[in-house]
Amino acid sequence: WITNDISNERLGIGTVSPAVPMHINKTAPTGIAKADSFLHLGVAVGNAERATIGFGYSGGTNIPAAISYKNTNNGGSTTGELGFFTRSGTSDAAPTQAMTIDSSQNVGIGGQPSAKLHLYNLGDATNNELLIECDSSSGGATGNNMITMKREDTNRTNEIKFVTHAHGGSATHKFSLGQTDSDEAGVDGTEFYIGRASGGANPDFAISSAGLVGIGTA
Repeated sequence: WITNDISNERLGIGTVSPAVPMHINKTAPTGIAKADSFLHLGVAVGNAERATIGFGYSGGTNIPAAISYKNTNNGGSTTGELGFFTRSGTSDAAPTQAMTIDSSQNVGIGGQPSAKLHLYNLGDATNNELLIECDSSSGGATGNNMITMKREDTNRTNEIKFVTHAHGGSATHKFSLGQTDSDEAGVDGTEFYIGRASGGANPDFAISSAGLVGIGTA
């Protein structure tokens, strides 16, 4: 049922006592099918068509922030990406896409993702920084900051790669550090390494599982 509380400027769907301007109440679903949705924004079939929710200032032509679904594939029942938009200034400028979750569940911040998490920064002399901070709420001891990388077996690697590229050019691998891959030459998959080859092949620096240190050898 629908309740129109005109005096308080509130609309209720499924409730006779709306508490906010738009109040929707229904039996809580456990699935995420269309019939389980409290609100569904649909678009006609067509690439690049959007269903958008805007936030912020009501005046002007543009909005300060938005969440938007973009259809990217018309095949079958279609698929698409979810975009989060913001703007940095106070002028009546359109917001730009700050974060993207694509149909492969890759997340891009600052640009379209090409990996599970892709941080992209466009600009000259600007930094692209990942900050992990643990702060105490009362001045006491904090928790720990940790990055954990898990692999299935020694014939797989955990590594951090360092690459360079000129503007618009292809990336060139320079150095890697991590756990070696036993499929690579000169290592057994248990060492920590720093080297110029992916997977730890013939590393420049290695520490074995027994704590032995090798330079130019594992």
